[in-house]
Amino acid sequence: MRHIDFVLMVNADDGTKQMHEDATFCTQVALNGGTGTSSIRAWGYPTRYIRHYDNLGYIASNGGPDTFDATTSFNADVTFAISTGFAS
Repeated sequence: MRHIDFVLMVNADDGTKQMHEDATFCTQVALNGGTGTSSIRAWGYPTRYIRHYDNLGYIASNGGPDTFDATTSFNADVTFAISTGFAS
């Protein structure tokens, strides 16, 4: 999984530095403060998080310029319960 123009997609690894940067994400304490949950930040864009918005996946910032950066429900939309199946 990687992002291109802030949209999440699945691409084969082409071995490039750009691909590896676009496909690197870091988990952190959930922005909604929920117990047992995490938010997933884009490595190359530290203010952007994996977000589901309008049934699609993005790396979004809270209040940024794009529609998927909307502040409404941002913290909830960037919070995930990561299970063993997802992490392995």
